[in-house]
Amino acid sequence: MALSFRNVERAYEVFNELKRTVLPDLSIGAFPEDMSEWSDEEKTNPQFNEVYGWDKKSDSGWENLVFFVKNPSQELKEKFEELKVKVGNSSINKPYSQNNSLWIFGWF
Repeated sequence: MALSFRNVERAYEVFNELKRTVLPDLSIGAFPEDMSEWSDEEKTNPQFNEVYGWDKKSDSGWENLVFFVKNPSQELKEKFEELKVKVGNSSINKPYSQNNSLWIFGWF
């Protein structure tokens, strides 16, 4: 189920808390790039520490809202697990299936 606009707002609160506490290099743009428009090569090699969306909805929600990290710290994984419940969607916190040198965090 897609993230509603309210859950996108909550996700941004989590992103900002992660940036403040454990991932200062996280780039949080107001309008994330839509990965659904990317080539297969771009999907395999996304920039890390950058927030992306997947399939923007007409109500300003997203199908997915994620970021990628190379070699995430245990502290980041734990902090995300602690904060993920603020967003009422299923979460992602695992190695990225299209590129196992990256870890993916976010919601769908």
